Amino acid sequence: MKPIRDCQADNLDTQNVPPLEPPPSQAPAAYVLTMFAEVAQDATRLVKLNKAIALHRLLVVFISSNPAYYVVIPSLEMLEQCLSTPGLESFHRSFETEGGFALLAKTLPGIWRDDIQGYVFRMMLGKEVTDDGKGNVKCPALISCVLGALDVLLQQAGDDDSAGSGRPTQARTRSGTVTSIRSIAFSPIQPGQSSVL
Repeated sequence: MKPIRDCQADNLDTQNVPPLEPPPSQAPAAYVLTMFAEVAQDATRLVKLNKAIALHRLLVVFISSNPAYYVVIPSLEMLEQCLSTPGLESFHRSFETEGGFALLAKTLPGIWRDDIQGYVFRMMLGKEVTDDGKGNVKCPALISCVLGALDVLLQQAGDDDSAGSGRPTQARTRSGTVTSIRSIAFSPIQPGQSSVL
């Protein structure tokens, strides 16, 4: 017989995992979204599409309305293309103003997988490499997604470790917010300075 805590955790895990495939009622919409993402891979079409509709708002609506893999993956494909296409330099600012990066920081950590990690890191670091072999951060707003995913993954690892160890542990708490990169920048501790007194 499983302890109640384990049964509750099993129930929570199955409830929180978004489906990989759309249910039959959403399959046509998911297919259209996938086709929409494929059309957006052409830079010329993407620039024209962005002029015709507010693509930054559309992506926010897609991700906020249904944060399932079959919606998030095509949305990330379009976002990656928008952030790297010449002629869409203002897209980044528009998406940030619309709350898109904050939405990603809230949504992506709970559904983090290797393919999502690939999209986030490509968008965050870009494809350009400097002479010394290192890339620059092209989209610092996505660092909050990575920190959020790291928080969730470390929390899960800690919960898994403490569940099987049989030793008493302190209750783990989460703040529910992702550390702000700006707050780190305003820290009184400067790089290279020790915080030990």
